[in-house]
Amino acid sequence: MLLAIVGFMILYKICQPFNAVRIAVWIGCVIGLLGCSIFLPELFAITGMSTECIMLFVVFSIATEPVLRYLTLMVSGIRTFICGERSEQ
Repeated sequence: MLLAIVGFMILYKICQPFNAVRIAVWIGCVIGLLGCSIFLPELFAITGMSTECIMLFVVFSIATEPVLRYLTLMVSGIRTFICGERSEQ
């Protein structure tokens, strides 16, 4: 499930700016994940989670957003630095 959260964060970034088709794709993916988790758990080997697992899931889900944001900023800065160096030479 944590991988799905990260995937939806990346899909959200890719879909910006949102239009009707991109909103439909994003919402369809969320509904599809929820539907498969509820109605087809044995197909994807989704099992129940213990209380400790749920607590870790919440902590990691909250920590994922800033990590993704700062890594994206860092990669953009490195790209700008490298491209700027190449254009000056």
